[in-house]
Formats: sequence, C-alpha cells, structure tokens
Amino acid sequence: MRGIKTNQFSVQRGDEMKEFNFEKIIQQQFDALIKKVVNNRIKDHQRNTGRRLKHERPFADLPDFDIENIGLFDERFIGIIPFFVEEIPVYVRHEELGDALGELDEKQKKIILMFYFLNMSDAEIAKILKKGRTTIFETRKRALEILKKKIGDES
Repeated sequence: MRGIKTNQFSVQRGDEMKEFNFEKIIQQQFDALIKKVVNNRIKDHQRNTGRRLKHERPFADLPDFDIENIGLFDERFIGIIPFFVEEIPVYVRHEELGDALGELDEKQKKIILMFYFLNMSDAEIAKILKKGRTTIFETRKRALEILKKKIGDES
C-alpha cells in the first residue's frame, strides 16, 4: 500500500507482532489526564467544604437572638437622597434636608451643595459657576433662609 498514510505501525518482539494505533494511544492518555483532573477537583472541593464547615454554623443552630440581629437588607441607602453637582454625586442622608434642598432652584441648590457638602469656598464656587464671589455669598445666604423656613415649618 504505497502512498497511503495510516496511524498504525507494527513492532515485532520475539515471536509476537503488536500493532499500535496512535489515535487510540492519544485517546487513552487524554482519558487518563481528564480522570486525574476530575479526581483532584473533587478532592479540592471536599477539602474546601471541610474548612468551611469549621467556620460556619447552620441557621438552625443559631439562637433566636442572633437570628433577629442578622441584617436583612442594606440600610446604608435608606433615606439617602442623591443630588448631582457638575456631574459629581452628592448624597444627603437627612430626609427633611434633602426634601427642602429639592425645592430650591438649581442655582441655589448647587451653591449650598458645593459649599456645605463638597467643602468649596465662595471663591471656588464663583470660579466654577462663572459668577462673582459676592453673588455666590448672597445666593447662599438667601438659600439658607429658605431652608430654615422649610425645615422649621416641618418640625
């Protein structure tokens, strides 16, 4: 059979002739490797489960006091009102103040948030908003009066 390539070859050892198939050998090597990987993965999982069991307790084993004190939801964002000043997020945690700020006009709101929440000076705010420093001061002063009235009326 000239010109035909096969994946088999023969070896003679003594009296017997053995035929080898490369594809079969490679398949057996691959199978052995996969079995080894799967077995090692199972051992890793069992080891990790054992370590975790040392540090964890089932809910059924917890006393009622501990179960009542487990946080069921994230309280960090309850009552927080987000505002954006020049694309910078500002979060107000006081609900009354957040509602009162929401009722101010945009210019007043920006100035109050920049001054009190972003710790900017009147000069810095004036530069960003392209207004005079005195204008910023007067606008902030008027906005504070409005906030005092709104929060004072609600109390």
